[in-house]
Amino acid sequence: MVSREEYDRMEQIHKNNLWNYVQAYARACDFIGKNFGDQALRQFHVESGKQRAYPTLKLAAEKGVEKLMNILCQHMNNIGGEFTIEETDEEIVVRGNCGTGGRYVREEGGERNKEGVPYYCVHCPIWWEEMPKEFGLKMSFHMGDQGIGCAWRVEK
Repeated sequence: MVSREEYDRMEQIHKNNLWNYVQAYARACDFIGKNFGDQALRQFHVESGKQRAYPTLKLAAEKGVEKLMNILCQHMNNIGGEFTIEETDEEIVVRGNCGTGGRYVREEGGERNKEGVPYYCVHCPIWWEEMPKEFGLKMSFHMGDQGIGCAWRVEK
């Protein structure tokens, strides 16, 4: 049996590791976008999405979108976000302040593309709007100002 103190310590280590991953990914995005441009950055996000987003999207296509949206909400909150789930008969919406790109922008600045979007945040419309179509999922992503206050919508 693990003590509550040990559990809390391990959970904090996990959250710190997630944030370290986000920082490394975001810095790579800044470097690629700044030095090689939007097309290279897009390719980077597509390739990483095949490893990171495809398995989740495939599971959602097979098992239903409810689990996907719960996982997205939980994951975003685990790395410092403030997200909630709103559900109607037609759709599920995960909405909130981003603990990844938004936090990166707030704490470290982050480079931006010509449209003013942080290079890190460019992955969200690719992973959560374009890629879901390949699995027959009717999902859309709505970016908030500066990558803060974003929302994912999916039709049931």
